[in-house]
Formats: sequence, C-alpha cells, structure tokens
Amino acid sequence: MVTATSNGNFKIVGTVAITAPIATDKWVAGTTSNVKWAKTGTGLSNIRLDYTTDNWATSGTIVASYDATLGATGYPWPVPLTSVTNTAIIKISDANDASVSNLSPTFKIIPGFTVTRPASSERVIVKQNFQILWDRQGTGTPNTVNLYYSINNGGAWTSIATAQTNTGTYDWA
Repeated sequence: MVTATSNGNFKIVGTVAITAPIATDKWVAGTTSNVKWAKTGTGLSNIRLDYTTDNWATSGTIVASYDATLGATGYPWPVPLTSVTNTAIIKISDANDASVSNLSPTFKIIPGFTVTRPASSERVIVKQNFQILWDRQGTGTPNTVNLYYSINNGGAWTSIATAQTNTGTYDWA
C-alpha cells in the first residue's frame, strides 16, 4: 500500500447549480418566479442569489441567505419592473463561501401587459373605429408590441397590428 499526506490544508466543498430559469425561459417583470437549484455535498446550508441584466456591469441581490435545502421549490423572486432584458443571468453561491458558485444560462425578462380596453363585457363593432388600451409592467426594451385578437378563448389568434410603438394605445379601424 502506498500513502501520502498533503503538505497543506484543503477544503472539500459541495456544488450548486441553478435548475430554473433555463435558457428558453421568459420571466415577466412585475411577477414572481421561482429560482430553483440542485446541490451536492453536505456542507452547503444557505445559498445567496444575485442577478444581472448587463453581464455583471451592475448587479442586484435577490436574497443574501436562504435555506439551501429548499432548491426543489426554489426562492420566490419578485422580478423587478426595471429589469426587462434579453440577457438576464442569476448567480447562485454558498452564502458562507463565495468560491462555491454557479451561473444560470442567459434568459429573458419580458414586460407584462394588461389590456384595459376592451373590457370583458365591452362590444367591438365591425368596421367602426375602436381604441385598444393597455398598461405595460416593466421598463426597457422592446418598445414595440404586436396586437392580436381571438374569438375562441385563445385557441387561434388573428393579427391586428405588428411592431407598433408601445404607447399603451392603438386605434383599430
């Protein structure tokens, strides 16, 4: 048998990886989405979550310390209204050892919209002008919208207008 002893101290650490969001995700600004993760090893008790929308030129903390065993259900993140981007990334790290970390794939944070007109009981008459109104949740790009309508509860959609400036109003003729 051959044995050897290390000349110095070393540390055995676990790993952690984000399982949500994934690259194809589009999270909506102003809503809550669950950041999820998987961990290996036993030394990781709390995680830290940070995010960027500009490749780490700036960043924000989602949560400084959260129970690492809750990765399957995740951390409920209220996605900021100011974070609309095509290049969001979340960093997960051991809250007590920043050298144990991993990054999510790049994903999108998109604006949310609430149609305020027509209201659910309002009638739109064929061949008469009608003003469509909406509120946008979230700032940043894109600054254009596509408008559609459905006559079968979303089973099929018909285009009204595409690439319209996002002013919150559209006159449908």
